Amino acid sequence: MIEIARTMLNDYNLPKYFWAEAVNTACYIINRALVRSEIKKTPYEIWKGRKPNLGYFHPFGCKCFVLNTKDNLGKFDAKSDEAVFLGYSNVSRAYRVFNKRTLKVEESINVIFDESVSEISEELDDDDFGLGKSSSSSDVEVTARQEEEEASKNKDQADPESEELHPPPHISKRHPPTLVIGKLSEGMVTRSKTVNNRNAFVSLFEPKNVDEALCDEFWLESMHDEMNQFERARVWDLVPKPEGVNVIGTKWIYKNKSNDVGRIIRNKSRLVAQGYCQEEGIDFEESFAPVARLEAIRMLCAFASSNGFKLFQMDVKSAFLNGDLKEDVYVTQPPGFEYPKYPNHVYKLNKALYGLKQAPRAWYDKLSNVVISISEKLYRRMIGSLLYLTASRPNIMFAVCVCARFQSSPKESHLIAVKRIFRYLSGTVSWGLWYSSGSGLDQVGYSDSDFAGSLTDRKSTSGACHFLGTSLVSWFSKKQNSVALSTVEAEYVATGACCTQILWIKYQLLEYGMKFSELPVLCDNTSAINIAKNPIQHSRTKHIDIRFHFIRELVESNIIRLEFIPTQFQWADIFTKPLAAEPFSLIRRELGLAPLEAVTASH
Repeated sequence: MIEIARTMLNDYNLPKYFWAEAVNTACYIINRALVRSEIKKTPYEIWKGRKPNLGYFHPFGCKCFVLNTKDNLGKFDAKSDEAVFLGYSNVSRAYRVFNKRTLKVEESINVIFDESVSEISEELDDDDFGLGKSSSSSDVEVTARQEEEEASKNKDQADPESEELHPPPHISKRHPPTLVIGKLSEGMVTRSKTVNNRNAFVSLFEPKNVDEALCDEFWLESMHDEMNQFERARVWDLVPKPEGVNVIGTKWIYKNKSNDVGRIIRNKSRLVAQGYCQEEGIDFEESFAPVARLEAIRMLCAFASSNGFKLFQMDVKSAFLNGDLKEDVYVTQPPGFEYPKYPNHVYKLNKALYGLKQAPRAWYDKLSNVVISISEKLYRRMIGSLLYLTASRPNIMFAVCVCARFQSSPKESHLIAVKRIFRYLSGTVSWGLWYSSGSGLDQVGYSDSDFAGSLTDRKSTSGACHFLGTSLVSWFSKKQNSVALSTVEAEYVATGACCTQILWIKYQLLEYGMKFSELPVLCDNTSAINIAKNPIQHSRTKHIDIRFHFIRELVESNIIRLEFIPTQFQWADIFTKPLAAEPFSLIRRELGLAPLEAVTASH
């Protein structure tokens, strides 16, 4: 083994500090070579039970180029780094190379080899490894000059006839690094010469199983590309297998991709999950994903053709790997890529995987959020500004509160509604609350509610407003905490909320020396008034929360007086539902909202 390592180092004049890599490579090669002729089997074949594949072997120490996938490269930056081939990885199917730019030993599968014999030691100066030695540029120039003089001398002594048959020798010399423009580690970007020979870099057969694919270098590279996609997208995490969970199997799918003339241009490997092993309710909840109807696509084509538009079609590479999973899904390690140290570990999926039943829906949700995305920060700033403005504009209270319910996940429709509120405000900039003199200080409250107005959870909205004389001093619009089973219950709960607010106002006015005996609360639902006055109706109110029944105590103590008012005079109606233009304008005027110009003209 030492003899083999010494020979490999001397073949390419490699420095002696690569002796460990040479010994490892020698051991790797011996295990795949015939040790004894009478056995007729290699150690690898005896141990693995199959013949080794030698198609990926390359000369130790030869020049190679490794793909740079870590740095942020520009359009005209070199996509690969020059390196020295040092052997094969023991934990994966990658090559071990010494990167001349980073001065580190790396493992990579994206390597292109130049097996022509060259003096590697001349290119690997000791200074490249931090050993402090460097060759003098003057020595290099003297050596090159001597070579040129000897070549010219031989040329003068040569026979004229032989000079025609043999071209003059090519003289090359190493230039000092100080005279080189650009980085030594980066190559020159030239036009690709492999465009016409693309078929030479793909396999022409489709493997039927993993074993066949692992024996072909092109399919092996394709599988590595697929695994790199998983790593970049952070699709999964290797974890110990939890107890009692359903672990879904994985499988490799191989397909040759052809161009429009039927020529194979790509070997595509896809790792898929065996979704038929999933259990509904455990591994997935919903699997339906909407797709575009063919009629919609034809309508788009007809519209574009009629208007002379251009249509562009795009394809997202590994689209399903972008979808986020809501369930905990575990899959086995891919065949051929198992971790030797953790053979019993499984992968916990963070993203969707081809073959899962919920993968199409996860991708659709991800695409919808990206294509139809609304800035949550902008939406929240707009809602915050409108909520602050409701302190003087009670007529927009209900609309703003409804839009504020969707701050966690706003959609385009919500943004359109908020912009409509701003357009309304831009046309009523001079409007505000008007408090007239001599209006009195009689306290009165209005209470109202809709029924199941929220389409998401079917909860009702309570609305109330309180006046001192004709001056509006308090109002609110709030969704109820529980689902009301009838309009009576919704009105009863809203009346309770109105009573708590009017009591607070009463106690605040005590500090001004004002006392009130019975405070009127106006409600447009007679059944809710009867429930507050008649506690015998137990069958209709037993399911209502006990904290709302304090209204009965207030009525019995003559603190609150519930009165009926027709709906057309219920001013709290503006805080519970959207209204038509005529009733909206009427209630807005009764609340005391008026433009500054009209108030100034009347006074």
